[in-house]
Amino acid sequence: MSKQTTSRTTNRTRRVKAINGAQGGKPTCTPSRQPKIAFLWLKIQAKPAKAWTLATSRTWIEVLYSNSRGLDLGTFGNNIFCNAFKEQTGKWEAMTREHVSNVIMVVHRFLSTALGKICGSKQLYNKIWSSILDELLKRYEKAMSQALFLLSVERNRRPYTLNNYFNQTLQQLRSARVAQALEDNARVDRDAWTTGSAKIVDLDAVKKTASDQGNVEHITGEIHDILWSYYQVARERFVDNVHMQAIEHCLLTGPESPLEVFSQEWVINLEPEELAAIAGESQATKARRTGLKQKMEDLKSALQTLKF
Repeated sequence: MSKQTTSRTTNRTRRVKAINGAQGGKPTCTPSRQPKIAFLWLKIQAKPAKAWTLATSRTWIEVLYSNSRGLDLGTFGNNIFCNAFKEQTGKWEAMTREHVSNVIMVVHRFLSTALGKICGSKQLYNKIWSSILDELLKRYEKAMSQALFLLSVERNRRPYTLNNYFNQTLQQLRSARVAQALEDNARVDRDAWTTGSAKIVDLDAVKKTASDQGNVEHITGEIHDILWSYYQVARERFVDNVHMQAIEHCLLTGPESPLEVFSQEWVINLEPEELAAIAGESQATKARRTGLKQKMEDLKSALQTLKF
């Protein structure tokens, strides 16, 4: 066996062990459990790496701002949002790898179970499985690569979106921040004619709220609101892209998904030698058949001799 063949076999063995280890053993002809294909997309509902409330994240944002100040007054560097968003999405890679790996295991188990059910013998199962395994592993790797590509686009490129939801959320956060500042300076005015009361903000209090806010405090609030608004849009976009491209297209329903490897076209395109190696008789069976044919010929000759 050549070194190249040995290396290729070793690499395939490692990939097979990684899949089999995750699913608890090698595939057999008749698996004891029949896992179902489930669309397992666990939406990234986990909280960001940093707490999103302005009060708890103020120190972190102030550090980012101090390291990214622009040359002009009241500005900050262009990289602050890139760095902040990348830090906030630090858990995305592990979650993406885990999710895609889970779907790969489900597909792998399904193929193993289905093939075991339709094969008449363990020997036939092992031959077919060995023939399609390399192509399966290539398609699993393609799906994982697509998911990591989408992750790289989201985390390593300049934050950008055309989604109107970003502007809506940003305006709501800005309004809520201003309203909270005014509410802190509001006074309660009780109506003498009714039992109700209302909060009133004096004009002087409004001016004081606007003038007392420092430059760092103002920019910190702006950065927080922009990050929060963009994170919501980017998260939903990333979840949809991974599901549609890496999971749905590459693993489940696409023309080059693992579920399309063992198909009618695959059988038709087999060379005669390959078909014989997979579904042909063993050498022992062929030798026995040849021996039986020879005995039949001998018996026919003997019968002809006895007749005369």
